[in-house]
Amino acid sequence: MVTKLVTDLKVSPSDWLTNPSSINSPWQIWYRYRGKLVKVMGMNKEKNHSSRVELTIQLIKTEQLKLQKYGYNPISKTYLIAPPEHAANSYTDSMGFAEAINLAYSQLKVEHATQLNIKCCIKYVFISAFKVGLADVSIDQVRKGHLKIIMNECHEQRNLSPRNWNAYRTYLMMLFEQLAELDIVDHNPAKELKKKSETIKIRTTLTSAEREKVKSYLKINYPVFYRFIQIFFHSGGRRTELLSLKVKDVDLYTGEYCTLVKKGKQKRMLIRVIKNVAAPYWKEQLCNANQDDYVFSVGLLSGPHKIREEQVTRRWKVHVKDKLNISADLYSLKHLNTDETASLLNINAAAAHNGHTTTKITQRYYAQGEEQRMRERLRQLKNPL
Repeated sequence: MVTKLVTDLKVSPSDWLTNPSSINSPWQIWYRYRGKLVKVMGMNKEKNHSSRVELTIQLIKTEQLKLQKYGYNPISKTYLIAPPEHAANSYTDSMGFAEAINLAYSQLKVEHATQLNIKCCIKYVFISAFKVGLADVSIDQVRKGHLKIIMNECHEQRNLSPRNWNAYRTYLMMLFEQLAELDIVDHNPAKELKKKSETIKIRTTLTSAEREKVKSYLKINYPVFYRFIQIFFHSGGRRTELLSLKVKDVDLYTGEYCTLVKKGKQKRMLIRVIKNVAAPYWKEQLCNANQDDYVFSVGLLSGPHKIREEQVTRRWKVHVKDKLNISADLYSLKHLNTDETASLLNINAAAAHNGHTTTKITQRYYAQGEEQRMRERLRQLKNPL
């Protein structure tokens, strides 16, 4: 039994239940699983004693339910819902919501970053489902109303922004689509959840002074990262695309590179232009590289191993945001280049360079100055009556 693997279930501090002043220090639940210490937190956001007690009790019940009924392993962060020898097609529509979602997740084939996002979503969806008593509802009985209750609880616990709410909705849709592929459900109730209206925020980009500051600092202190920044800025591509790019897909003679663009379920090969201003950086990057190497590998040099996006975003945070006290993030470079391309050429050219099939996304999210430029052009029209 799973329960025999768990010992010493305790909550710290020891007077958490009766002493209101105990909320002045962090609380934690801890127990030993197979002899290893496991800590559970999440209650400290509650600043009222009675509310924190209520949430702590719920966290204890949730952890016990996960351990006892779903075979949760807190060391590996995995669930043993059914014996390992069970194949996916041996599951039925009578399985519980949590069990089915866990199965769907195990069958998904998505990008690593998306996988991590879905995993995080499932974690809080499970906590909410356990809390509102819907974790065991047969998956074939789950309707929009059930998901709405779970999502509302997620919002209560996580204070989900409209953007995050819509992301959770998207991930649940993907999971139910996977269950439909396995013939476990015949409809997708997540599609019936309404999207929330998002406020489009203007992304902070580098000022002229900050651009010079970043360039001069990186060029002297981190020349390899500086080269990546130059290539990324002028490429029109996304980080994921550049980090998946192989040397054999780059043609320095024609000044083009071919990349696989993934947007949702759609995948298409796209030829992007290597701008003349960026060509020297590409040549330097590919010098002595093998055809099967990734353009950017370990240490941001060409090599045989694919690296994750965190490799570059972490460098930007450490070397630019922290050291230079700059708030703009790495992806703002793409926005900056897109807006300047739209200004120097036109919005159609900017959309094409980014691989957008229409100008709608380009203008709405990237070319932030295009609307102002359009108003200015209209203002200067001299067409007589």
